[in-house]
Amino acid sequence: DGTHTFEVRPGTEPGHTMLRHALVAHPTSVTGRLRWLAVRLIHDALLEDLLDRAGREVGAPPKHAARWSVPVRLLRQLLRISY
Repeated sequence: DGTHTFEVRPGTEPGHTMLRHALVAHPTSVTGRLRWLAVRLIHDALLEDLLDRAGREVGAPPKHAARWSVPVRLLRQLLRISY
């Protein structure tokens, strides 16, 4: 239970734009909480990749690209997720 949104807002300087991600979750069951724990690492890694790419696409690449942690790399291999 909750929301998952992206917002495009004016930046703090003229000509700048901010892309904001918001996730509000209210798991009401033990199962929901366990599910969130299971996907959180992958979710965060995918989101960091998405925001890095969005920055590159608009000509503002990140100073330091996101790097997957060891647990994320292991989970990706275990789940055989590729893109």
